[in-house]
Amino acid sequence: MLSLSLALLTSPVLAADDLSPQPYEPEIAMIVAGMLEEAHYEDKVADDALSEAWFDAWLDMLDYQRMIFLEADVKRFQAERSQLDDRLRADPPDLGLATEMFQLSRERLDHRVDVALALLDGSLDVTNDENWLPDRNDAGLGWAASEAELDELWRQRVESDLIGGLLVECGTDEPACFTEKRGEVEERLRKRYERQRKNYADYESTDVLEMYLGALAGVFDPHSTWFAPARNDNFDIDITNSVEGIGARLRVTEGYTTVEDVIAGGPAFEQGELKVGDKIVAVAQGDEDPVDVVDWRIDKVVKLIRGAKGSEVRLQVRPADKGPSFQKEIRIVRDRVKLENSAASMVFEEVDGRKIGVINVPSFYVPAERGANGVADDVSDLLRKSKREGADGIVLDLAMNGGGSLQQAVDMAGLFITAGPVVQIRDRDGRVSPLHDRDTRMVWDGPLVVLTTQASASASEIVAGALQDYGRALVVGAEQTHGKGTVQQVADISRMMRTNPDPREPVGGALKLTVQKFYRVSGASTQLKGVAPDVAVPSPFDGLEVLEGNLDHALSWDEIPSIPHPTAGGFDDVIGELRKRSSERISKDEAFQEMQEEHAERKVRMAQQEVSLQLEARRTELAEARAEDDAEEEKEKEKEEAVAEETRSRTPEPMLDEGLRVLADLITLRS
Repeated sequence: MLSLSLALLTSPVLAADDLSPQPYEPEIAMIVAGMLEEAHYEDKVADDALSEAWFDAWLDMLDYQRMIFLEADVKRFQAERSQLDDRLRADPPDLGLATEMFQLSRERLDHRVDVALALLDGSLDVTNDENWLPDRNDAGLGWAASEAELDELWRQRVESDLIGGLLVECGTDEPACFTEKRGEVEERLRKRYERQRKNYADYESTDVLEMYLGALAGVFDPHSTWFAPARNDNFDIDITNSVEGIGARLRVTEGYTTVEDVIAGGPAFEQGELKVGDKIVAVAQGDEDPVDVVDWRIDKVVKLIRGAKGSEVRLQVRPADKGPSFQKEIRIVRDRVKLENSAASMVFEEVDGRKIGVINVPSFYVPAERGANGVADDVSDLLRKSKREGADGIVLDLAMNGGGSLQQAVDMAGLFITAGPVVQIRDRDGRVSPLHDRDTRMVWDGPLVVLTTQASASASEIVAGALQDYGRALVVGAEQTHGKGTVQQVADISRMMRTNPDPREPVGGALKLTVQKFYRVSGASTQLKGVAPDVAVPSPFDGLEVLEGNLDHALSWDEIPSIPHPTAGGFDDVIGELRKRSSERISKDEAFQEMQEEHAERKVRMAQQEVSLQLEARRTELAEARAEDDAEEEKEKEKEEAVAEETRSRTPEPMLDEGLRVLADLITLRS
C-alpha cells in the first residue's frame, strides 16, 4: 500500500513555462494515490495491473484518436506500462514519465499543426471519392508507423475539417457558395489549428498533473478525479439552480466534452436542442469564429461555454443519434437556471373515463432560500390538490430527472408510504446505513405509476426503486434507468500537505472520490443496472451510449441483505394482463412504430464509422439529415403546442401516453 508520508521537499519554485513538476507536486500525487487506495469504495491496490490500466487511460488522454504519437513512441513508453505504481513509491515520487510523455505529445502536435497549415496553403482536393476514419481508437486501429503515414492521416483530417467548415458556412446551398467561402473557411481553420497549438503551449506542470492523476482516479471509477487548485469547484450545476451558464452537466468521454444532463429550467432545456449524449466539438461566442475543443480539458471548455447573462454561445455538436459526419450548430442565450421553470408541476389527463394527475418532477431540488419549498413539499402540495379535484390515479414523471438531493428523494418517497426505510447506503468497510421516512402520514395512497427512462438517474432511481419494492407503484418505462448508484465526497488535499509553499494560497487542490454505494430496501444496488420497469416501453434513448455502464471502469452491480419493510401487496395478480395490453397497444401505435423505425435507422448511421471526403457527398448527407431533423422538429413543435405549457415536461409523448394507459388499465382491473 502506498504510504501517505513524504520527506519534506525544499526545491525552489519552477518557472511557469517549465513542465518539470513543482516541488510540492510529488507529494500531491502520493496523497491522492494513497487516498484512492485507502478511502475509495472500490478496494483496489496500486499494483502492476492497476498501473497498466492507468497507463492506458493516460495515453488515451494524450492521444485518444491516435493522431499525434507514432507507433515507435508508444512502444517506447509501453516499456513503463506496469511501472507507474513503482514510480509513485519512489522517494520522492517520480512524475518524470508523465512529464516526458506530455512534452513529446506537445512537440508532436506542434509539428502536426505545421503540417496542417502547409496543407491549407496547398491545394486540397475535396472532389475525390475517398473516405476517412476519424475515430481510430473506437475502430481498434493503432498509431501510424511512419511520419508519411501520419501525414496522410492529417491530410484526410484537414480535408474533412475543410468540408465541415464549408457546410457550416454554406449549408446545402449551391456549389458556388463553397467556392466563394473557401478562403474564409481556410483562414478560420488556420486560426483553429494555431489555437490548438497555443492551448497545448499554455499547459503548466499542474495541468499535466491534473490529467495524470485524473487518469489514475478514473481507473477506480468514472466519477473520481483530482481538481487542480484553480479548478477544484465542481462543474456540475448546483442543485439550488443558481449557476449561470447554459444549464448542463458535462463530462469528458473519448476526448469529447459530452452532455451528461440538461438541467430542467436552464437555457439549454428551454432552447430544447441540446440532448444527453451530444458531443461538443467547438464553441463560439456570438458571431465570432468557433474554437475547436476536441481533446481539451473540461475546465477550459466550461470557461468558453460560460459567460455573461444574456450573451449568446454557439455550440457545434455531434448529436448522439447521428453518424460521425454530421455536425449541428446550437445557439443558446446564457442565463441562470430559473427555479420557477424547474419546479414540479401537474396537469390532469382523462383516459378511459379516469381522471389522472401527471406530476412532472424535473429534478430533486432543495429550497433555494429559507421558507421556500423543496421538491418534496411541492409534490406534497400537488398530491393534496389532486385529491381535492378527485383524481383516480397519479403518474409520477421522473423520465427526464437526472437526480439531485438525496434527502428530498427520501422525503418524496415518504409521501407514498406510511413510514420505513427508503434506501441503504454502504461504505467500503461494509457498514450499511439505511435512510428512513419517519413521517407516518401517507399523502397519496391511491393507484400510482412511476415513469422512467435511461435519463432517470441517482435520486430518481432511489425513489422508483423504493416505491417498486414497497409494492406502491408500477414502474413503467425504458428497459433500465441510468444506473448511477454511487456517492462522492470531496477532500481538501492542501490540509494534508507538508510542502505547501504558501498556506495563504493552497496548492493541493481537491480529490473527488467515490466512497459509498446506494442499495434498495430489497438489497439490490441501483449501480449499473438501475431500476428495471414492471412494464417496459420503447424509449428515444434506446441504443444510445448514455448509461452508467457505457463509462469506463464503472463500478459493478451487487446486492446486500434486504431490510425489513412493509409492502402494499404488489401487482402479481394483474401484471401479466397489464403487460399484455401494453404490448398490444405498442405494436399498433403509430408513434411507437416511428420511434422503433428511427432506432433501426440510427443503428445503421452509428455503425458507419467512416466519413466521406467528397464535398458533394457530404452536402447530400447533410441535406438528408436536415430534412429528417426538420420533420422531427415540426412534429415536436406540434406536440408541444398540444400540451399545456405549464407542464414544462420533455418526456416523450408516446411514453407518457402509455404510462397513462397502463395506469388506467390498473385502475380498471383493480376496481
